[in-house]
Amino acid sequence: MNNPQHEVHTYPMRKQWQYINQFSGFVTWWGVLFQIIIFPFYLLLFEWSRKSFPAYRRMMAGERRSYLRVSDAGLVFRNWPLFEMQCKWQDVKSINWNRWLGDTLNLRRAVYIGYMEFSIRLGPPQIHLSSLVGWAEGELKEDMRRYAPQLFTDQS
Repeated sequence: MNNPQHEVHTYPMRKQWQYINQFSGFVTWWGVLFQIIIFPFYLLLFEWSRKSFPAYRRMMAGERRSYLRVSDAGLVFRNWPLFEMQCKWQDVKSINWNRWLGDTLNLRRAVYIGYMEFSIRLGPPQIHLSSLVGWAEGELKEDMRRYAPQLFTDQS
């Protein structure tokens, strides 16, 4: 018997976005690690440099793919190899419907693993929904509607 209370759905990132994220992620991590190797005194001066090695290990220890995992407990968005963010449904704020740049899920707060643990964030956390399989087709949209109906009060 399927218990809908404990269902977990995983929506992978579209292939073209996975390739772009993998390339940019490895370039970013190599840049961080290269700076620390070339300038080892960074480890003494900057707290972010001390956080980078453990953050890198945590990110590489998990699954080597990008996805959004949806369950009754909340969301897990993994953008491998850069970061993973986790939040509960009460932390979901709104959906930004954008025809040209794609739809994004705006969050109030999230817990980060990986690069975002020590990087500077310029805005509130977001998940780019248009890059995920299942958003345009509606399966992910239906999961969002079930767990966070307040997101769809303005949309049909």
